Amino acid sequence: MLERLALIAGLAILTLAIDGCAHKNIDPLPTAAQVKSITINFHHRELEEVTFAATANDWKTIRATLLPAKLDQSPSTWESLGTANIVKLDGTPYRVELYNNNKDPGAFAAGKTLQSRVYYRGGKSAVLYKALVAAFDKAPTREVDPARVRGRFRSADTLKIKVAKDAGGFYDEITLVDSKEKDDIEPLIAHLKFIGNAIPREPGSVGTTAAADITAIRKGKALETLQLRGNEIWFGPDHGYKVKLEKGDLYRSLRELAGDPLP
Repeated sequence: MLERLALIAGLAILTLAIDGCAHKNIDPLPTAAQVKSITINFHHRELEEVTFAATANDWKTIRATLLPAKLDQSPSTWESLGTANIVKLDGTPYRVELYNNNKDPGAFAAGKTLQSRVYYRGGKSAVLYKALVAAFDKAPTREVDPARVRGRFRSADTLKIKVAKDAGGFYDEITLVDSKEKDDIEPLIAHLKFIGNAIPREPGSVGTTAAADITAIRKGKALETLQLRGNEIWFGPDHGYKVKLEKGDLYRSLRELAGDPLP
């Protein structure tokens, strides 16, 4: 009987200890001073999946948006926002999975590996997202996955196209609408194969004269606008990113649509 009572008392103490940890503020994240390098990828609302090299100061700001934190003993299936892959000064890796939660507090998971991660609730998701975008915008090394361009053009029901003449200027706008003209759209999509990731173009750079502007539209809403310049596609906010075309002659196809094929 005494042994049974001792066991019950021990379990009660353990439960209280675990419950106490769950309600106690915890800081599981490395500080900016402990970080050697950080690579962050996240879902940008305008550019989809992006990757950038963050600085220690960036991490200091981003880290603050995740705290104060508490253990999450019953984590939900949160919407993934991104991942911070950290290398500490001693060379050990540390992974922080960032989640988007519509209701505060925010959520994240952290640990040396994916398998050893521990879940936490803390900070504010909206503030975290703003910090990620701010760090991305000023990062010297940024990458954008241009695959979304193909996806958005495939889902379009209308294309509006302006094609440049050899001597400059644009033809009247060509509008391709509805499924009966998908045969015209598919050859254009076939040209949208890229070499590697898109990179930021130099601020203020113009480069080759624009050969065409193409806008993908679905149900009256513009999904994507891209600009053809030489063998590059410029896209994103203010055409701020560029990626090289893998092959094909998109300009020739657009001239054929305009009724003025190249010889």
